[in-house]
Amino acid sequence: MEMPAQMISKSFEMRAFSKSLATDGETDFKGKTETFTTKERVAFLNDYANYGKLFWDDKKLNKEVYPLENAQKLLKNLKPRPVSKVRNRLLTDEWLYKGYKANKEIKEAEELNKWKSTEDIQIENSELVFVKEGELTRAVDTQNWRCRFEVDIDLFQSKSFSLSLDNCAEIGKDTSGKYYYVVNGKKVYFTPKSNASGLIPVKIDLDFTTHRYNLYIEDRLIADYTAFSDSTQNAFSTLVIKGQKGLKIDNILGIGYKKLDADAHYPFEINTFIDEDFSVSKAIGDWNSLAYDDSDWQSNKLPVVHGGERYKGEDLYLRKTINIKNIKEYKTANLYIESLTPSGIVYVNGVTVEVIHDAGPVNIDISKYLRSGNNLIAIKVDAYQVAPDQIMTHTSTDVHTGWFAGRIHLDLLKNAYIKDVFTYTDSISDTQAEQIIKVTYRNLNEDRFKGKLRISMAPWFPNEGNVVAFKEISLNAIPIDKLNITKLIIENAKLWTADDPQLYLVKTELLNEKGEVIDDYVVTTGIRTISQQGGTFQINNKPEFLKAPLLFGNRAPLEKIAQWDKCPPLEYLVQEMMMVKNMNGNGIRMSVHDSKTGGINDPRIAELADQLGLMLIWQTSAWIRQGNVFNIDFERFQADAKVVRNHPSIIIWQSANHPYSWYGWEGITTTYKKIYEPIVAIDSSRLISPSADMRIMYDIPNDEGTKDNSGNILTPDPIWTAPLITRGSMDYIGGYGAEWTTLRKWPFLEKDERPLYYETNEFQTSFLNSRDRAYFNFEQDESIGQPNWSLSKGKPWYHVPSYEWDYDIGSIGRRLEFNEWEASQAWQALIAYETLKKNRLMDYDGISWCNLRGGPNTATYQKPLIDYLGFAKLAYHSHNMGFQDIVAGSDNVDVVYGPNDMITPVIMNIGEARKVNLTVQLKTPNGKIVETKKFSNISLEQGRSINKLKPFRFSSKRTGNYVVEYIVYELK
Repeated sequence: MEMPAQMISKSFEMRAFSKSLATDGETDFKGKTETFTTKERVAFLNDYANYGKLFWDDKKLNKEVYPLENAQKLLKNLKPRPVSKVRNRLLTDEWLYKGYKANKEIKEAEELNKWKSTEDIQIENSELVFVKEGELTRAVDTQNWRCRFEVDIDLFQSKSFSLSLDNCAEIGKDTSGKYYYVVNGKKVYFTPKSNASGLIPVKIDLDFTTHRYNLYIEDRLIADYTAFSDSTQNAFSTLVIKGQKGLKIDNILGIGYKKLDADAHYPFEINTFIDEDFSVSKAIGDWNSLAYDDSDWQSNKLPVVHGGERYKGEDLYLRKTINIKNIKEYKTANLYIESLTPSGIVYVNGVTVEVIHDAGPVNIDISKYLRSGNNLIAIKVDAYQVAPDQIMTHTSTDVHTGWFAGRIHLDLLKNAYIKDVFTYTDSISDTQAEQIIKVTYRNLNEDRFKGKLRISMAPWFPNEGNVVAFKEISLNAIPIDKLNITKLIIENAKLWTADDPQLYLVKTELLNEKGEVIDDYVVTTGIRTISQQGGTFQINNKPEFLKAPLLFGNRAPLEKIAQWDKCPPLEYLVQEMMMVKNMNGNGIRMSVHDSKTGGINDPRIAELADQLGLMLIWQTSAWIRQGNVFNIDFERFQADAKVVRNHPSIIIWQSANHPYSWYGWEGITTTYKKIYEPIVAIDSSRLISPSADMRIMYDIPNDEGTKDNSGNILTPDPIWTAPLITRGSMDYIGGYGAEWTTLRKWPFLEKDERPLYYETNEFQTSFLNSRDRAYFNFEQDESIGQPNWSLSKGKPWYHVPSYEWDYDIGSIGRRLEFNEWEASQAWQALIAYETLKKNRLMDYDGISWCNLRGGPNTATYQKPLIDYLGFAKLAYHSHNMGFQDIVAGSDNVDVVYGPNDMITPVIMNIGEARKVNLTVQLKTPNGKIVETKKFSNISLEQGRSINKLKPFRFSSKRTGNYVVEYIVYELK
């Protein structure tokens, strides 16, 4: 009797079958053993695309990966940070804020006067109102490439109106109440689905390259890239609005895009050409005084971000009034600021307290500036733009990257209090876990503090539970900071993993001699360990494979691409994390940057990843992309790490991407010490990767540090082999136009077979064979796939070629044109899966694709797995396939099977031991089964294992492109 089986994995490989003896052996798609012509390669990719659309059920390649509204719903189900019950913490609710630059109110008044050109129109309650039937004409800066125009209009209550953008686009409501837009001089009528009251947002995209436009009403597409109202128009320079009495208009915004041709990295510039809300700001005046009138300021919870070219030069001002009944009750008032990026000034009651020069965390005792009653905390964040010498290849042409204030709190503290808590898991066994809790407490009394320190742990997420570990420590402390180190034993602990993110609440309480709790401090954490025993990356003593695409930033919409780069709304972070989870990913490599130096240190990301279950390679704000390694701010790197070190989701500290200047063995070891020693001083529980790219150390040491790749003998330095140091580089096997030969022979390459920018690759073997350190591929590929252009018609990046376009020539044989975007995506999906499979077969410890979603290079970057608007490319799906814990395929990258070639199936497993069956099917590109081969009762070992099965050959003698599909069934 057969055991019941359940399908647990499904994958496919596209292969050509040939009767030619020349195709025997491992054949390249393009390279030294190629047999395809360029025409055949493109046909192969088209077949791949057609089958991929069927296999992944994305027939039009228009599947939105994770809609923002889903992220908003999920966010409501996540837990907010727990708060102390005894400690008096202030400033955690909403702040008032305003963007301002000198003479803003004067310029706004001048612009507002331009709208008062006729008596037919007045400004009432910050809206433009037609007081009688009339016409408004307004000149704007000439737009003649692409632009967006937005306006809020009294669409449903108005009697009739028309709005014309120089006859390029005209929309309106006629006297019979019908809504229309004009195409080639003819009205096209439509019926809006909404009957909402008030002003309704209308958006229009103009594309002068094709004389077409999009019309959106309440973000619903009404006119889909339709011909101009007057197709002879070549520019928009005049806005004309006609209306009946009572028509209301507000929030007019025009954003122009100008094509740039000097450097394809920077495809077009962004410039706001009209921005009117029919109000005038108040002068900033004495903004940091308690008596200041802030009635026109906005409010929101921190972080608050300002920026983008629309607000260039406007500093961000914040105010918060608090009431302290009796300030004499407190000895200390610790003002904690996560970040003022890039810099700023802190005021208390009008007095300058601190000038902050970088994005690092700040903790200030402001007690001497406070008084009983009302107090004002005021903050100015400096406006920012990327300096010309800091612009790098992915910098947006909007160089005004958002400046922001991170979260802030004020703790009012008495004579003794808890200063800091750090907790981590020391060890895990089958029955229990040992958790270390390091508590720093401060005694401000003149005498000894006598009392107790109480520490407890209880389940917190997803479900709260009773205390599972508890300890009280008697204190007799002199007036100084003291560190207490306690070990708690947790029986049958619920471990944190990416698949099952269990969190605990660690509560520490300070009790006086009477047994009264005078202070408390709470953190959440997970019970989990990280190691690289035997040279294998392990979580909780079990081998793991890190699947962590890069997170860049550069989010949609385009008008927010700079403002939200480093500090987006929370739902966008949730969306990106779920994009990773939905493709079987389990991590993210943080690589958010806008210039050569500076990353981010956003604790919100770690807080979300803790609950959603993602492992993070953490960058900090001190991270650098490129340049001299000594440009790393080593002190800030430590300070940033200390802020987030309780989060189990963070598994690796990484201080740089690909710095170019290492200064040989002396520079390498010096840099490693400057990174390693400060981190280990505050956290000895995680791995440390000084740089994501060891490739450009050039004189690269072997794993033991005894010689470099040129054969030079080195004097070993303990820092190179320190226990927490892990290895990793950017082994982009198929990227930058590399030929298939590179993939087939990796890592044993001749000089002419190396990928672009690769001077040497001898070091990989030493690192992969290490019995002491893991080896990660921090950028496993750099291949490109065009987006589905039909989803971005009329957008400024539509049909704008990427600087990467010539990669096609090296990898495929010629550039793929815009109408061949499906073949382009097929290439990216094909090489992505095959390199991923090779990485798993070679036992890499993890991989990171560059990058997750589109947006870099002002939305024209084509390496991402997801396009700028959030739609999956075929490579996203092929990653999903390759990221399965169990996946089967062939044991090599042979693209054309010759008459004597055998197929050797392999099953790669991550996790528990299993018993499985494997079915291998030969299919036509339209999905018809030609032949089936079955393998039964296969035992998969636990951990990270690879099972090679008996080679076979299909009996069918057909030729052409076919699909080999692998289906794994688990036996129960």
